[in-house]
Amino acid sequence: MSTRQLDQAVGISQPSLYAYFRSHEEIAQELCVRAFGQLAQDLRAALEAAPDDQRMLAGLRCYVDFGLRRPNDYRVAFILESHAKFDPGSDDLDPILAAGLGAYNVLRGEVARAIGEAAEVDLAAQSIWAGLHGLVSLLITRPEFPWVDRERLIDSHIARLAHSMGQDRP
Repeated sequence: MSTRQLDQAVGISQPSLYAYFRSHEEIAQELCVRAFGQLAQDLRAALEAAPDDQRMLAGLRCYVDFGLRRPNDYRVAFILESHAKFDPGSDDLDPILAAGLGAYNVLRGEVARAIGEAAEVDLAAQSIWAGLHGLVSLLITRPEFPWVDRERLIDSHIARLAHSMGQDRP
């Protein structure tokens, strides 16, 4: 997205945009942080609204729906190259990494609830996160591919991921 497209979308002039942000990178960072924040909020709402035995499926579906309903936000958060930095010796997280971890930790919490807080919870959560990301990224970036019925594909993919954790109920 160019700054010209952005200032047209929000209804301000390009010079005014830089009164709020110092650089294009700072704008991209803010958009990324907001996208992750919205995903985390949507995930929490979906999990809270679902019956206990449907929480995992609701969370997985919410992730997919977020990406397909908001493809530009998804691209900014997950597909565009990030220059987030992680310094294990510092208590300060890069804002993009912190926002991404915030969204991930909502899903991780549900995985831990489903399988128990075991040593393998991060492995399971990251595998599920990667599986969801792969599906959403492909559906967004490769719409010309001759996909089977989209809803059937999504439902099947989510069911397989849920099954991998013993969450078999549709």
